[in-house]
Amino acid sequence: MSKEEKIKIFFIEKAYDNTVGGSHTCLYNLVSKLDMEKFIPCVGFYQNNSYVEKLVKLGVAVHLIGWKPVVCGNVLVRKMRNWYRLVYMHRKELGKIITRNEIDLVVLNNTIANCDDIVDVCRRMQVPVIAYERGYLEYSGSDIRLSERVQSAIAVSYAVKKNMESQKYRANSRVIYDGIPLDGQNISLEMKSCDDIKLDIGIPHDSIVIGIIGNIREWKGQEYFVRAFMALGEKYTNMYGIVVGGHGTEDMAYYDSVKAISESSAVGGRIKFLGFREDAANLLRIMDVFVHASIKPEPFGMVVLEAMYQKVPVIATDFGGPVESLDGGRCGILVPPGDASAISEGVEKYLNNPAFRNEMVERAHKRVVEVFNLRRTISQVEDLFQESVAASDK
Repeated sequence: MSKEEKIKIFFIEKAYDNTVGGSHTCLYNLVSKLDMEKFIPCVGFYQNNSYVEKLVKLGVAVHLIGWKPVVCGNVLVRKMRNWYRLVYMHRKELGKIITRNEIDLVVLNNTIANCDDIVDVCRRMQVPVIAYERGYLEYSGSDIRLSERVQSAIAVSYAVKKNMESQKYRANSRVIYDGIPLDGQNISLEMKSCDDIKLDIGIPHDSIVIGIIGNIREWKGQEYFVRAFMALGEKYTNMYGIVVGGHGTEDMAYYDSVKAISESSAVGGRIKFLGFREDAANLLRIMDVFVHASIKPEPFGMVVLEAMYQKVPVIATDFGGPVESLDGGRCGILVPPGDASAISEGVEKYLNNPAFRNEMVERAHKRVVEVFNLRRTISQVEDLFQESVAASDK
């Protein structure tokens, strides 16, 4: 293709667990800030979600890809019908989208894992593929073989890249941190006063607030946040906790168990379970401390960056991407995973030592501006997109 032609990119977000998470946010941030003089993006989702309308408003073509397994009938009938629906028709639909939009590059927004159909269709149509790796995964042998057939991979942290390399992931990979929109780049959000936000969710204006944000799943560690709050709440009677995040049906039992812990004493009545919220930026503004409690390595953790940028003190578990975000503990408190007592101690250290708190939040804010600026991310990703298409043309 000539240098004057715009590169047509098909971004595919394959999540279909009825939740909206960081990968959706990162995809939207990236697509909304691409240089439209150089690129024409379109996006494919496997489930409808709140970002569909937002992307359409930007003038981005959005495709809802059919993906509904057959669950009725005997085993043989289900197997045959699912092959037809989830393999044959799926490949046919992907091919039509790629042809109709004259796609030059496909970007897998989640991972190479279980994307055989997509990669096979692209290979047959001679369209290069880039795979984002946003998870700390255990790859199957099939996934590793598939990784040899993509142009390149983007690891969202060095922790993720190390995990990929330990399993002999074969595609050329590079680390590109997801960035967040800074002042002047922000997606529109109705900003409210802290008092109004607290009033909306039923928290007194003079309360201490600690919070956790993320889809409610066992590995996200909300249980340990709640246990830490239950201990702190006995001492700080004006302390409230907020738990923000949706959950899929497969996580319902864990959600119920976390709620049960909060309901074990009157203190837990001061914990607000808010479900999925699009106004995380507003909710962070009312927090005196933000907690990230994952008990398995978090690949990256966009919400940690958002808290750092808003100068909210951060406590995170000491492995995975947040260690990189917090610069090994120079920009926040790192605690062992699954340790509610360490979370409690960290909260009290922030509350009782204003000088320490101020030093940490100022350092964290500066690090986000210098390292995790969305403009820097966009520049690196655009370079990779252009390199990949140019290489495929040779």
